[in-house]
Order: sequence, then structure tokens, then C-alpha cells
Amino acid sequence: MTSQQFAQYLEAKTQAHLSNADNLASNHKDDEAIMEKIRANMYKIVVQFMDIARKRTPNNVPTTAIKRINTYLLPQWQNALAEAQRHDDHVKITHEEVKISTMSEIIKFMEGQKSE
Repeated sequence: MTSQQFAQYLEAKTQAHLSNADNLASNHKDDEAIMEKIRANMYKIVVQFMDIARKRTPNNVPTTAIKRINTYLLPQWQNALAEAQRHDDHVKITHEEVKISTMSEIIKFMEGQKSE
């Protein structure tokens, strides 16, 4: 999968999650809509990290982006999750879990595409 194809996949997933969020919000399912917006934001973050990676290293842009996310952002989200758990903040726990699980899905997708 090329960087451009991966970027198109990320954009499609972002739009799908935003569309789901709008539908859920219109049905007064605000909590679920927020989760969809968080998922969409995770895809946007990968796009932003790809843009940074493209400027620094034009080769292996998706891999470089994911490595940087794993190095810089994932530990922050894990720390935020641990902090929320210490404070028994169920809303924050859910938000951080959605961030981590969505990023894991993106990484699994990317790794699956590399092996094909």
C-alpha cells in the first residue's frame, strides 16, 4: 500500500466516523457520538504525523508516522488512562480506551497491508 492509498484509507475512515457521529447526535446519542468523534480524530492524527514524516523522510511514511505516534503519543494516552483509573473517572477512562483501541486498529490495518 502506498502512502497515498493509506492516506485515502485514513480520510475515508475519518469521514465514516464523523458521519456516524452526526447520525448518533441527531438521535440524541451524544455519548456514542463523542466516541465516534474521538475515533475520527485518531485517524486525523495519523494523517498529520504522515505529513510530518513526509517532510522528514519521504520513504516509509506510514511506518515512520506510526513509529512516532507509538513513541510520543501512545505513552501519553496510556498515562492519561492510568490517571483516569486512579481517579475512577469513567468518562475519561472510556475516552482514553477509545483512543488507544482506535490507534491499535489503524496499526493492525497498516501492518496487514504491508504483508500483502
